[in-house]
Amino acid sequence: MKKILNILIVVIFVAFSSISVQAQGKPEKIKETKEKIEKKSKKATKDIKDKKEKVKKELSDKSEKAKKELKDKKEKINTNKGDVKKSAVALEASAKGKAKVAEAKEKLQKRSDFLVQKEEKFNSFQDKISAAKVRLQKLKDEGKLSADQIKDKEAKIVKAEERLNKYKASINAAKEKVKNRTSVLEN
Repeated sequence: MKKILNILIVVIFVAFSSISVQAQGKPEKIKETKEKIEKKSKKATKDIKDKKEKVKKELSDKSEKAKKELKDKKEKINTNKGDVKKSAVALEASAKGKAKVAEAKEKLQKRSDFLVQKEEKFNSFQDKISAAKVRLQKLKDEGKLSADQIKDKEAKIVKAEERLNKYKASINAAKEKVKNRTSVLEN
């Protein structure tokens, strides 16, 4: 989480520093850009909350369904005469096992959805870094920055790219884990 925040801070710093250089005397552009960033942030937060609520609702629905199924099976077993205790234990164990597998699959799906969000963030950060490179090149071409300023900005961009590569590696590792666990559950 700290890595993500660091990347985000660096990208925002680079974006605002280049915007402030480009928009000197243009407070409307700064305000407009700030509003766009705030809107995107609010939208992302809302989307995450909505998905979280959806997953909670689905999980509770499945849990209720599994409980109802278990209750129905218990009632059916109790109506039968004979070896009721053995059958009830076997069905309960089977239902519990199925419920655990369903719960594990749900957790893996939730994790997979989370990783999709992480990939979207990765793509967003990658776009921001590309935009920062373009702005830096434009400033270089116009000669608005000194050699030291150019060197500092290039160093910041390189650091952001390194962090972004580590972030992508962690996403890929997590996806591989989810894939392996999913294949185990399906078998």
